[in-house]
Amino acid sequence: YAQCLESNSNCSVSTLAGLGLTQEQANAMSCIAVTESSGQAALCSGTGPCGTFQITRTNWGKYAPSGCTAADFGGNIVAALRVVPVQKMLL
Repeated sequence: YAQCLESNSNCSVSTLAGLGLTQEQANAMSCIAVTESSGQAALCSGTGPCGTFQITRTNWGKYAPSGCTAADFGGNIVAALRVVPVQKMLL
């Protein structure tokens, strides 16, 4: 499976692990990010999804930290983990 390059500070496994994710969670989230946005802290697309993990606008509005933009990686990981806790993704 593909993952973000280690040099990508948006979604490398080490960046995600440094934010407190387990190794398994970091591997899963890195794979999601590279698949959804090529690992970029993307803005909202014209079809609706936002950020590195391409979270729908409805969920972005519910789960992203207040005042956070889709280009803010910290907000991306917070929103992603609130939408689908990684522990459930790995079951």
